[in-house]
Amino acid sequence: MIGKVIIIDDEPDILSSLSAILADEGYSVETSTSFTDKIDLANADLLLLDIWLINQNGVEILEAVKKDFPDVPVVMISGHGNIRLAVDCIKKGAYDFIEKPFDLERVLTTVRNAVEISHLKKTLQKERETRLQKIRFVTENKDLIASMEQLKKVYGEARVFWLSGEAGVGKKRLATYIELTQNPATKIEKVSFSDFLEVKEKNQTFPIAYFMDMENVSESALETLPTFLDSLSREETVWFLSRSVPPANTIQWIPIHYRIPKLFARKEDVPVLIRYYVEEFSQSLQKPSLKVSKEAMLYLQAYHWPGNVRELKNFVERACLFTQEETIRVETAQNLLEGGTWLQEEKPIRLKEAVQSFERNYILYMIRKNAGNISKTAEDLGVERTHLYRKLKGLGIENPRQEALEL
Repeated sequence: MIGKVIIIDDEPDILSSLSAILADEGYSVETSTSFTDKIDLANADLLLLDIWLINQNGVEILEAVKKDFPDVPVVMISGHGNIRLAVDCIKKGAYDFIEKPFDLERVLTTVRNAVEISHLKKTLQKERETRLQKIRFVTENKDLIASMEQLKKVYGEARVFWLSGEAGVGKKRLATYIELTQNPATKIEKVSFSDFLEVKEKNQTFPIAYFMDMENVSESALETLPTFLDSLSREETVWFLSRSVPPANTIQWIPIHYRIPKLFARKEDVPVLIRYYVEEFSQSLQKPSLKVSKEAMLYLQAYHWPGNVRELKNFVERACLFTQEETIRVETAQNLLEGGTWLQEEKPIRLKEAVQSFERNYILYMIRKNAGNISKTAEDLGVERTHLYRKLKGLGIENPRQEALEL
C-alpha cells in the first residue's frame, strides 16, 4: 500500500472506475457517495472530492476538511467546472482541481504528487514531534506551566526575554522549548555578551534566537545593549540567561522576566523527571526501563537537589548505567547521591582497583553509547584513539564492542 485515498462522489460509476484504477496502482481506496463523520480522514493521504454532491456543497466540505485536517490534500473534481470555481477552490485550500471526463494520466500524476506531499508532511511532523520530545520542558508544577503558557502567548510580540534561576534549573532548555514550539525553523545561536554585539551587526534573513549567558556581565556593560536591541528584526529574539534577576537599569528594555524555581521547591516534578530520563537513558543504553521503589521515590522527593534538574539527570544516567537490579531502591539512591559508591562489594577494595573498575565500566558505557565507534568514543573522552586502545588493553578489554553490549 503506497497511500490511502478517499473518494467522495455521488456517481456510482465514477466511484467504481476511479477506485479500481487507483487500487491497481497500489493505493488503499475508501469510497462514499456523501460526506459523513464516519469517513476516516485522520489516516487519509488524499481526498478526492466532487464539488456537486446531492444535498451537499463540496466547497463547504472543503473548508470544513481543511479546518479539521489541514495536512490532508484535497483534490476537487467536477463535470461542470470553470476557471473561476477552480481558483476559488484553490484559494480555500484545495491542492488541485480536475474536470470530468478524466484524463487518466493527469489523475494519476496529481494523485501521486499529492500523496507524496502528504507523506512528506507526515514525516516532517513526526520529526518535529521527535525533536520537541527531546527538548521538552518536563514539569507538573502549575505555576511553571502557567508561566510557560504566558511566554508562548507573548512570543512574537516581545522579542527580549530574561530567564533567571539557579544553575541547573533548565533556563536554556526552557528557552529552547519555547522557541522551537513557537517557530520550528528558528536557528539558535549561543553567544557571549561580547560576541553578541558583533553578531548583531550582521543582517539576518532567517528566524534566529540568541541565547546569552549573563554571568559576570557588569551593569555598566549592559548600558551598551539598548541600541542593538532596538534594531531587532521580527526574525530575531534574545534570551538572557542568568542566575540573578535583571539589573534595575535594564527593566525598561527587558519587559519579560521569569525566574525558574529550583527543583526542591517543585517536588511534584521529581517523579515525572525521573520517569522521563529513565526512558531516555534506557533507550540509549538499550536496556529495560528501571523501576523506582516507593521508598526510593519518597527519598528522592525529599532530597534537596543542590544541582537541580542537571543533578537529577546525572543521577538517573548513573543509575541506568550501574544498577544491576530492575528497581532503584532507596539504598542505591543514597549511594549515588550522598557520596556512596555504585560498587556493591562486601569487602573493601583498594583505590586502584576501584578506579580501574570505574574506568572499565565507564569506557564500555561510552563505547555502547556510540554504537561501537571507537574514534567517536575517544573524541568524547578527550583522548587520542591510540591512547584509548592502550587503555582498553591495560584494562583487559580484548573485544570492546562485544563487552560493551554485554554491560
